[in-house]
Amino acid sequence: MQLFRSLLLSVTILIIISCQKEATNIPGDGIEEEEILNQPPYSFQLVEIQDSAINVTINPRFIWQQSTDPDQDPVSYSFYIEEGSDNPSTLYHENFDSTTFTIVDPLKRYTQYSWKVVASDIHGASTESSVFSFTTYRNYQPEKFNLISPYNNEDEIPFLPLLKWESAIDPDGDAISYQLKVTNTETGEVVVNIDNYMDTTFQISDELVMYTKYDWQVIAKDSYNDTTHSANHTFYSKRISENMVLRVGTAPFIRRDGHSSVVFNGKIYIFGGSNTSGVNNGIQNDVWSSSNGKNWTEVEHVNSPTSFTSRHQHTTVAFKNKLWTIGGGTADGIKNDVWSSSDGKNWTLEVENAPFDPRYTHTCLVYNDKIWIIGGRLENSHYLNDIWSSVDGINWVCETKNADFDPRGYHTSVVFKDKMWVMGGYKSGLGSGSNNEVWSSVDGKNWIKETQNAEWSKRTGLSSVVFDGKMWITSGDYNNDLWSTEDGIKWKQQRSYGEMHKRSHQTAVTFDNKIFVIGGWRGDLLNDVWCFY
Repeated sequence: MQLFRSLLLSVTILIIISCQKEATNIPGDGIEEEEILNQPPYSFQLVEIQDSAINVTINPRFIWQQSTDPDQDPVSYSFYIEEGSDNPSTLYHENFDSTTFTIVDPLKRYTQYSWKVVASDIHGASTESSVFSFTTYRNYQPEKFNLISPYNNEDEIPFLPLLKWESAIDPDGDAISYQLKVTNTETGEVVVNIDNYMDTTFQISDELVMYTKYDWQVIAKDSYNDTTHSANHTFYSKRISENMVLRVGTAPFIRRDGHSSVVFNGKIYIFGGSNTSGVNNGIQNDVWSSSNGKNWTEVEHVNSPTSFTSRHQHTTVAFKNKLWTIGGGTADGIKNDVWSSSDGKNWTLEVENAPFDPRYTHTCLVYNDKIWIIGGRLENSHYLNDIWSSVDGINWVCETKNADFDPRGYHTSVVFKDKMWVMGGYKSGLGSGSNNEVWSSVDGKNWIKETQNAEWSKRTGLSSVVFDGKMWITSGDYNNDLWSTEDGIKWKQQRSYGEMHKRSHQTAVTFDNKIFVIGGWRGDLLNDVWCFY
């Protein structure tokens, strides 16, 4: 019995020892330890920026509660922010232990964002916060500002103006840039269009068109492309260049009208004309020249035997290195003769009776290497519309006996844009009288009426020139205005010069980049010289 008890006790002890080994998992005996589960950080709350906040600064500071870890592991944070998302996935900053974070690069203004924070332990277990949204404060556009110069509807603006405007102030302190636009309102052409310009003055470098309406406006723009527009202002460029100058109030040559003028060998020349008194009934054959329009030299005196015979309402052109004077009225009647000179002093009668009818108040011009005669008046007061040409001033060809325009005299002619032009004058036939028609031709045979009624008034005794890439007319029938055109159809008045006497039967030439107007009739005769530039 005693033995049985001892054996039973031994077996019991062995069973207890075996069970303890299984429970203990002693290392090295082939049995692993039980795995202990890692727990994520505890949940936490976002504090600032609050959910649905508005007018939030673009460099906001975010705050949240500290998260702790059940296993006492260190906790780090990752910050997420995104535009307009319910669950932002854009990682902005990670692995930091602070419970605050400040955006350094500014957010967009007036934009909705969402944000969250993720707390993580060292084993990668994480806990996300809830998602908050907010809206940044709106961007304020630049304040209103004014255009300074030119002011609205200002006239006589230089061709290269300096534009000025006030600085625009931005309420948010943003940098301001400007867009400047200048438009020719007559053609629609945008002549200046610059953007991202930082100054408040702009110098136009390409000359504006003479006497033209322009609109200009400036737009102020901040760094968020919010804009403020200035008022739209209008200005008008100068009617002509800077100056109108009286070169000579009383020139040394006698007062006259019906004379002729031409530019030859670097000088202005005037020839003959009428003074209404003196020998030959005041009809002249003197010749004067000037290199500046102010100082005049008598090249040939009145009644010189070496000059052409005295005349008025004749024409003179420069052609093939000579001066050519054709037709006109003399004390002995109306002429159809042709004279030439290489120096303005010594004249040769090239043709005493040319095949065209004797005439005065006609026009002459040089075109396509020929001299052309257009219209004029006969001694019996009948008017002509025939066209004649010559390659040498001696042999003449009738291009047409009856041009498309009515017979006329006291008109003006000029070559412009590879065409011959006839303007104004006195016409006979249906609707006789002064006119403001404009006709052109490329061959002298066929003529096109460019306009029946130009913007300038009907007139006789007007003058025309080509200047600054345009065709110009001035004076006639006691006017002192100046008109220009780029196409012969649409005309613009450049100025009516109160300083210059109204006049008729003057002459005009282009010389030294200026328009010169010489002499004429204003109720009495004139010997003044004006220039425009």
